[in-house]
Amino acid sequence: MRAEASPTPGLGYRFWGLVTGQGLSQIGNNFFSLALLWYVLLATHNRSDLALVATGLALPNLVGLVSGTVADRMNRWSLMIGADTARFVIAGALAVWGWESHVPLLGLVPLVLLLQTVGSFFSPAEMAVFPSLVPLPRLAQANGINQAVTMGAQIVGLGVGGLLMTAFGAPTLMGLNAISFVISVGSIVWIRRGRPRVVPETPKTAFSQDFRDGLHLIWTHSVLKRLVPIAILINFSLAPLMSLDAAWAHDVLHVDAFYYGLMGACMMGGVVVGSLGMAQLVRRWAFAILVPMALTVMGLSVVLLSQVPIFGVTAGCLAIFGIAAGIVNTAVFTLLQQVTPMEMLGRVGGTLLALTTSALPVGMAIGAALVTRVALPWIFAGGGVLSFGGVALSFGLRQKPSAQTDPVMGTELSNMADPS
Repeated sequence: MRAEASPTPGLGYRFWGLVTGQGLSQIGNNFFSLALLWYVLLATHNRSDLALVATGLALPNLVGLVSGTVADRMNRWSLMIGADTARFVIAGALAVWGWESHVPLLGLVPLVLLLQTVGSFFSPAEMAVFPSLVPLPRLAQANGINQAVTMGAQIVGLGVGGLLMTAFGAPTLMGLNAISFVISVGSIVWIRRGRPRVVPETPKTAFSQDFRDGLHLIWTHSVLKRLVPIAILINFSLAPLMSLDAAWAHDVLHVDAFYYGLMGACMMGGVVVGSLGMAQLVRRWAFAILVPMALTVMGLSVVLLSQVPIFGVTAGCLAIFGIAAGIVNTAVFTLLQQVTPMEMLGRVGGTLLALTTSALPVGMAIGAALVTRVALPWIFAGGGVLSFGGVALSFGLRQKPSAQTDPVMGTELSNMADPS
């Protein structure tokens, strides 16, 4: 009797433990963001104060430029546990302070900055350990599931958070956010107990040298030097769609809040579908085909939306846009993890997160400045056309794996790179 080839193993309990723990933690993060901005608005009735706190939520993302290097120089699991423990303390302090008395803006902003800065050390470490938890053939599927869970956490966080805040107030949501960090730490400790192999510490070179090595790899690697600009350009060019969608619904489509919410649901649902669908798509097409196709669909969807101001067209275009965005995001993270040496995943991932999350508010700010001078449909259309630059960058995108994983345990076999 001929022995059959063993199938590719499943994703494993370590992967599901991390995704579940982080999904619950991300619900807490969305609770916190919602509660914080609402709390400030009610406390100060000042839009400038609201903008200041919103900046405090976004500005620490730039720390990712250096926090990724920290993740590569120490045990990443320990860094994740330490970061979430610190976030539990800070978020808990904010909740208790809010329960006991009014939190002044001068006390609130530094704590928010500190909370978000600590979080910037968690994300690159998580991205770097992620490939070690799953078999290499299932990495795209795992990233798709992870992104779908993240989007689901946003939907739940905003939907349930609004109800909870109405019933119990903003400090309660801040307290639930603190509890979510305890859940995150517990899941990481449980995963670590299984003792998955981790990347050895980086040789004790200078921090500045490690940082420069990461930038050099991004600049010279044939795949990374395309991926990072693609991600930055897409976030920048399509940012006005994210920040001015309410104005589009109210001033152009002339619909109420229910239909505006439905627009957001269409796009989020699309992202979930696109992310989960990657497991099947990568079996049929290479990333070099999928990424340009999906980027083209994203740009065309926005252009069509901008030129046909009908609610049904807008909802359909946003759903298609979301599906394509889910495909692109999953492909970008999977390619980055496949081609980057394991010992450099923290700094490369941290740089990508820092630059892309910074491009988004810049694009939003430019959109806000243009909206008083340029008609909204043309702002959206311009962003869609500009995003085609990402399509041009993605042509010739070739996968050059360097970080190989054992097909059973998901542990690293090789850290050799090809920074061509």
